[in-house]
Amino acid sequence: MSDDYALRDHQAWLGYLQPDGLVVSPAALVDSQAILPRDVREEQQHFQNFIGEVLDSNGDPLPAITDLPALLMGFLGWPADLLHGITDARPLPDKLSIPLPDGEILQPTLALRDPKPVDPEQPWLLLVQSLPMGADLDTVTAQDVRPWAASPSRRCERLLRETGAPIGLIANGADLRLMYAPRGENAGSLTFKVRDMLEVAGRPILAAFHMLLKRSRLLAGPASERLPAILARSREYQSRVSTQLAGPPCCMPRIAG
Repeated sequence: MSDDYALRDHQAWLGYLQPDGLVVSPAALVDSQAILPRDVREEQQHFQNFIGEVLDSNGDPLPAITDLPALLMGFLGWPADLLHGITDARPLPDKLSIPLPDGEILQPTLALRDPKPVDPEQPWLLLVQSLPMGADLDTVTAQDVRPWAASPSRRCERLLRETGAPIGLIANGADLRLMYAPRGENAGSLTFKVRDMLEVAGRPILAAFHMLLKRSRLLAGPASERLPAILARSREYQSRVSTQLAGPPCCMPRIAG
């Protein structure tokens, strides 16, 4: 597949998802050899094995993930021995519990560890926040009586910044939101809806979700082609373009008068 086709494939699924801020750029994906597969029928059938049916607020059936760890390990292939927070044998470390001034403690539900981290002091590849079924990712509900009134996404963003692990995944059964919040930069997010990924027209979205978060993209292959490097390179590309656009007027072509 030529780079032009690969670039257009990434532009298409990103355009459908309408990212909030910058998470990943098509150019960074192509440069990292992250190519969107065209035929994902088998992956979609496999994905369906991890989907159950719940009732939404109106009493209508809604496809949803009812066992998040099973999806992470069974569909994405995350190794159980690197996933902390599931069993007492692999608890979450104290460093991932962030106390707030009002007494509240922010912490992830699960955390994926890098077996060969670049920085031994920061071995966490990705933090996972599992929310109640159907919880609104962007709204503070009346039932939430915690002192800090913030949405689940805002809480996850702060957790990522405070822990220094910039990549997060929030799940509420019906939605899976990939967040990127590096320190000192604006956060970005991509929201993958389970219902969409079950449809024929949504196969490119499922392909993108699997491509970004599968085991090999997180843990195997050259470091330059793994998800953390792709996300960082996307920011570098954006910064380079912004710098070029803000160049001095003398660099602009003259128009004859």
